[in-house]
Amino acid sequence: MAIRHLKMALEWKGDVLGVLETRRHYGTYFKGIANFKETKSRILTENDPATILQELDRVKKSFFEKELA
Repeated sequence: MAIRHLKMALEWKGDVLGVLETRRHYGTYFKGIANFKETKSRILTENDPATILQELDRVKKSFFEKELA
């Protein structure tokens, strides 16, 4: 959901506002994930949308796909 949200925001508002305005939602998306502080910090301080999307994809693979297996 976070990836979709960021992509939609980037299309609608552009890179700068899209990144800035989606930051406030990440706390809700990732609430309760153990050992997530460092990853969350990287996502919240990054300004490049491509890097954020890569990090979110890594989060999806490392935190969520393990739970589904």
